[in-house]
Amino acid sequence: MNNNVDNKDVNINDDNSKKKNKKLIFIIIISALVIILFIVLFMIFGPKYLVSNKDSHVNDENIKFLVDTYGNDVKVTFLDKKKKDNNYIWTYRICGNKSLYCAEIKYDDKKKDWIYPKGETFINTLIFMEQATSILDKNNISYKEYTDNKVKYDMPNTFILVIKKDNTNTLVDAIKEIDNNNLIDKLCFDDTCTGKFEISIFNNNDYDIITKKLSKSYGVNSYEDLYAVLYKNDKVVYGKKLGENIERHSIDNNMFNCTSDDCNSYKHLAYRYVIGNHNHVNNTMIVEGIN
Repeated sequence: MNNNVDNKDVNINDDNSKKKNKKLIFIIIISALVIILFIVLFMIFGPKYLVSNKDSHVNDENIKFLVDTYGNDVKVTFLDKKKKDNNYIWTYRICGNKSLYCAEIKYDDKKKDWIYPKGETFINTLIFMEQATSILDKNNISYKEYTDNKVKYDMPNTFILVIKKDNTNTLVDAIKEIDNNNLIDKLCFDDTCTGKFEISIFNNNDYDIITKKLSKSYGVNSYEDLYAVLYKNDKVVYGKKLGENIERHSIDNNMFNCTSDDCNSYKHLAYRYVIGNHNHVNNTMIVEGIN
């Protein structure tokens, strides 16, 4: 009897030991797979996270430099650090504090230098547009921001601002203030404007139609896309050139006045703020006829 009991105990212990061994092997295999997966992802996508005190220090210094350089109108976010040709390239996203406009700046660890994928004037343009929206907010003027990137989180090439022409006197004051921004001199050199932005102004009904139809903030290539919305809404066939220049005005109290006989020939009028001389005197407000 005792031998049988002892044998049963041994068998039970053997079974328990086998179960524990299987469980341990399973845990080891799963852990190994997780580690391998982590290594593969790390190699593919690069070090997204800062894992050393040195990296954290460099990152803090880089962010401080960008904030000190571009001021409180922007917020800076670390994106990643990737190895390239025995060197590391750090990528940062710089965005307006309130606007949706963003750009990328890169830091070359080896050269200790900054890289501007779209040029440094593009950053100045971003800040200019951020300041423009702040002025509109201060004056309670309705507007909507658009960008030309096809995918939401891609970086755009052009910043587009659509403004509602409601209270004309208030809008005139706001545009004058925007026009006095000292960043404009950093966007244009020798009458060549490299800052890629557009500011278009529409009467109330047209503004409501455009902003309702263009519900997404991205995927708008230029002001012509805005004009196309009005054509489509009117069910009118349109050609390549969507707007016709009627008048150009200096940025003054009369910038929205349209005195030409052609002003009454179009169903819609649009106003575009354009920097640079353009065969005129300084920055201008273009009045365009649509349909």
